[in-house]
Amino acid sequence: MELLHKKGLSMIIYKYKKGSQFLNDYFYCARPWTLIFPFSGYLLGLGITCKQGYSFMVVPFIVSVLMVSNLIYLANLVNTHFDYQTTKLPKELYGFNAKDIPNFIFLSFILSIFFFFLVMCFSPHRNIFSSIQFVFCFLSMVFFSYAYTSPPFAFKYKALGEVTLFPYLLVIPTCYFSQTGLLWDREILEYSTVFFIYCLTPLHANNHRDRESDIKYGIITISNILGEKLSYYLFFLYQFVALSFIVHLSMKYHNKLLLLPLFGIPSIWNLFCETKTGQYDAFDVQSAFLLFKMLILLSIGLILG
Repeated sequence: MELLHKKGLSMIIYKYKKGSQFLNDYFYCARPWTLIFPFSGYLLGLGITCKQGYSFMVVPFIVSVLMVSNLIYLANLVNTHFDYQTTKLPKELYGFNAKDIPNFIFLSFILSIFFFFLVMCFSPHRNIFSSIQFVFCFLSMVFFSYAYTSPPFAFKYKALGEVTLFPYLLVIPTCYFSQTGLLWDREILEYSTVFFIYCLTPLHANNHRDRESDIKYGIITISNILGEKLSYYLFFLYQFVALSFIVHLSMKYHNKLLLLPLFGIPSIWNLFCETKTGQYDAFDVQSAFLLFKMLILLSIGLILG
């Protein structure tokens, strides 16, 4: 009996370690630094709800963050899987086993659905109309997360990658729904537009960095259609459009603190100086942290203004 007890205990410990390793690999394989996008969007969403006088609802906030985070992971993992299938380059796996990626994709899908139902359960003041809107919102986020690189759609490979960033337009409405039971209003749409434009920058930086290898493997992106020079300037055009829209919002709402992102202009200039020589290795990560900085400043201006 004692021997059986020891064997059973050893098996439990083994399964625990294996499960822990699986969850650890899941977390890191899906590129956790990309969670900068939804977190910065949620800061804006909370800024809007606070400004409109709604109280902060902790549980709906947490489950909605987990829902969106797993949807981001779903998109990243599907992208990793099909990029590897297309190129067969080990670097696309980020050091993980290719056989584990489908399991990670399935887990992210299941967790997304699970947290979606929790959001529906815990969101306050919701009505049938807004709930139906949110269902369509969630389904569209799932579809575009999968269709970004998955056949038969594979939008990324057909110069339509920017179109599939549509889910990012829904990050702030998701936060707003979790706190108010409503999905859209004028401010949500305006700030979601700013957020969406900023989210285009890391994607474009990533495509710009991979431009030559994408051409080699038959992947068509806006970056390799435009060529190196025009593609490079398009990145900074996105920055200019986003800042111009922020200035417009500042004037519209008579809130000078919304201009705080203008203090990020030196960071944009530094990024330009660092990459103008063709050093694009960290272009996507640098642009992601720049996005986070600009949206933090915008959120502070929104809350304090």
